[in-house]
Amino acid sequence: MDSMGREVGQALAAQQMTSYTASWREYLKLLMLPKFNSAVMCNVRPTDWKDFFEQWNVLYSVLTVITGALRCVILVVTVVGIFFLPLQLLFSAVFLFFGHLGWYYVRARGCMMPQGYMFLALCYVAGAAIQIATMKSIWSFLISIPWLASLIAQCYGCLGLSGFLGGAPAPSTNAEQPASAPTAPAQA
Repeated sequence: MDSMGREVGQALAAQQMTSYTASWREYLKLLMLPKFNSAVMCNVRPTDWKDFFEQWNVLYSVLTVITGALRCVILVVTVVGIFFLPLQLLFSAVFLFFGHLGWYYVRARGCMMPQGYMFLALCYVAGAAIQIATMKSIWSFLISIPWLASLIAQCYGCLGLSGFLGGAPAPSTNAEQPASAPTAPAQA
């Protein structure tokens, strides 16, 4: 019985890894042709927190690539900064990875519990703190302001998804749904 459970677990893990790997293609399509809806993005109490999060997440990832490239240019121009270029490239790759991971769990899978959304928000805040602490010039900070704004909006979306901002937490789309209780026959 134990080996059967292990086989099922390994098969499930392999299926999820394939699903995660395949999700990169969909995510890259979103990044290449982003569709932003200002009515959703500027709404402080959206009706669909997942849609709110997804749009800000895509903007965050697009800005991660743009600001990362601009920071690399700044590092190359400042001769001393060239030594920090590999670190900047690593940060950009890590932030893009976490952008996709957040999107995958929130939008594609929808299986996080409220605590998971809060943890995701904390990860984004910690990453931003590390990025700010390692900035070497005022120009790096100034070009990062839109990126930071999109990060704050994502954290806000995570708080909304967790139910922290009022209302019920976002439903899990992949969780097992309880069987509906049988209804009593109508009495005449």
